[in-house]
Amino acid sequence: MRLILLYIQCSRLRADFKMKLVTILALATAAFAPCSLAASLSFTTSTVDASGDTGYFAAMAVDSAGSIHAAYFDGAADNLLYRNKAPAGSWSAPQTVGPASDPPHVSMALGPDGSVHLAYYSNAAPCSKLCHAKSSGGPWSLSSVDAVAGSSYTSIAVDASGRPHIAYTSPQGALKHARGEGASWSVAVVDGTADIVPDTVTDARYCRLIALALDPAGKARIAYYRDNLNDVRYVEHDGSAWGSPEVVGPSGIVMTAVSLALDGEGFPRVVSTDFIGMRVTYSAKSAAGWAISDAAVSRPGLEPNFSAGLALDGDSRPHIAFHNSFNENEKPALGYLRYDGVSWSTMTVDESAGGATFASLALDGSGNPHFLYSDYTAANPRLMYASATAAGFAAAIGGGSGGRAQAPSGFAAAAVYYTSAAWVWTDNSSNETGFKIYGSTVSSGPFSLVASVPAGQASYMEQRLTHGTTYYRYVAAFNAGGVAVSSWTMILTSQAQPAGVYASPGQTLAYPAPEGTVLLEIPAAAFPGPVTVNFSVPQGFPSGGPAAGELAGTGVGVEITVAGGLRPSRELLISIPYSDASAAGMDQSKLIVARYDASAGVWVPLMSTPDPASKRVTGRTSHFSIFQVMASQPAGRLMSAKAFPNPLRPAKGHTSMTFADLPADTRLSIANFAGELVRTLSAGPSGVAAWDGRNDHGEPVASGVYFVLLQAGGERRVMTVAVQR
Repeated sequence: MRLILLYIQCSRLRADFKMKLVTILALATAAFAPCSLAASLSFTTSTVDASGDTGYFAAMAVDSAGSIHAAYFDGAADNLLYRNKAPAGSWSAPQTVGPASDPPHVSMALGPDGSVHLAYYSNAAPCSKLCHAKSSGGPWSLSSVDAVAGSSYTSIAVDASGRPHIAYTSPQGALKHARGEGASWSVAVVDGTADIVPDTVTDARYCRLIALALDPAGKARIAYYRDNLNDVRYVEHDGSAWGSPEVVGPSGIVMTAVSLALDGEGFPRVVSTDFIGMRVTYSAKSAAGWAISDAAVSRPGLEPNFSAGLALDGDSRPHIAFHNSFNENEKPALGYLRYDGVSWSTMTVDESAGGATFASLALDGSGNPHFLYSDYTAANPRLMYASATAAGFAAAIGGGSGGRAQAPSGFAAAAVYYTSAAWVWTDNSSNETGFKIYGSTVSSGPFSLVASVPAGQASYMEQRLTHGTTYYRYVAAFNAGGVAVSSWTMILTSQAQPAGVYASPGQTLAYPAPEGTVLLEIPAAAFPGPVTVNFSVPQGFPSGGPAAGELAGTGVGVEITVAGGLRPSRELLISIPYSDASAAGMDQSKLIVARYDASAGVWVPLMSTPDPASKRVTGRTSHFSIFQVMASQPAGRLMSAKAFPNPLRPAKGHTSMTFADLPADTRLSIANFAGELVRTLSAGPSGVAAWDGRNDHGEPVASGVYFVLLQAGGERRVMTVAVQR
């Protein structure tokens, strides 16, 4: 009963919450609890500027070094001001960016070179309405973006090429997008039917109803509130045109703030605040669609909620700054919401400030939150700053206001082979979500995604390239703030060099393959005389399913044939090298050599011996084909065990019977029809064993039926096999 009462106290849910919860679960999205009992952080607050009417219209960003950048409106002088703060330092003296109009609706973003970009409104020259300001540490350069734009909302982002993108509204309320093209701007109408001025016209100057973010390819995404329909919408640009808007928030509700961030996979996360119902709504998109839930709910009639700052940490978990009347004293304050993967925590950052309009939130490289906000209840509204440490979350991926990752350097090919290349670079960033390698076969592109690499990994083995082909590649560090790219480089893969070797029985042949030297040991009497053995590196490996067990390919292997199609009368040993990169994520003690059976379209596991220390796997084979290093997953039970070929027919070239899908270290006892034990075997870590049709003394067994007792982990099973001489 106590648990039920606690749930009721924490909830305060609308009648349709159960329906929403079902929707969220169906979309495989985390279930959002409206509050939790998680311990609060300790916040440090300070005043940034209390010199006059300076509390309104503030924007913030955190760079990769952890420095705070702030821009805000000086209402007494109608100027836009800027100042910054190093991690262990104090705030710099304010700089005047330029004249601004009330309300300026300022927004901020950082460029890949660390430059600061601002979008805001000004009726004064040189901007005459929508203005873009940029500084790289020196004087501010100002330019006019759109001289006919009305004084409404802005949101700015900067792509990997340093081009600013701005989302904003026209005097008629239409949603527009502008992109800097050097000395000019390209302007497009995104939604000409939108009406983004809210019903609460007297409070419209406090609102932020547009949010812009760029995906790693630099394509724009916008979330916005459409006042004439009272809903929150989201729209994407696919690189050539704008798509159709999607409704992503509750409908029929007056909203006062919208914020947007993209997670590590590029999916959007949208936060919106309810002016009347005092809700903070969180909308998350996945491959299955949108899931919408309330992150916080309070009683109607309290202080209106004007703020919604959103950032995502390195685990793509949301952090939200908002105007909080949900605290136990029900006083206006700066609030902080964070999601730990199970539930939401609601915390009060600053109750003494008396409210929080234009609250910006950014996470630094350690995942700690930083807040910039206004205390609008003071006699002269003042600008405030707060932060907390030991947040316990992964490093930021930026959200709409975090620092962009630093560009990798030293991107090069450490080694180039016939069909693969080993890429390396220097990781210069501490806040990337990961890296993406882009490529083309022409220097002018277009470049497309080749591979994604986890954060902190500065190498990648690219395989399945084509012999003798030129490739162009570059690597980008990315987070939700965008991408930062390296310079591109070019490689030429080696020409195919098949080798034909004239060999006598008793020789060991060596062939230089991309991952190292392949060794083929030909025992004496395997052939009646010398033969020509042909080696080559496959352009790719067949994807046919395995004959037994679940096999995962590494893309490392070789094709071996013998002139005249001769088959050996004895098993050969083939040793194939591999690299840590090609076996990434695999248990190297369970690697095997598998042979591709073209007639059946399957991979056949060979009796193999892995040697992780030398990065080699040695297998036994009596057939020539395509061979690949593969990972075998041993079975958990004996019921899935298989034997092939069954029956074993030495007269048809069968040299051994393979037992697969066994638990690791399975013991096999083979007895004849009379119950006499003829052979004992043991499966290796990969769950594979082989019987050559001989007894424990090395003598061939007679034709007939044999019983195989399998024993593993206290489980037993008997199989029936046959030998036909």
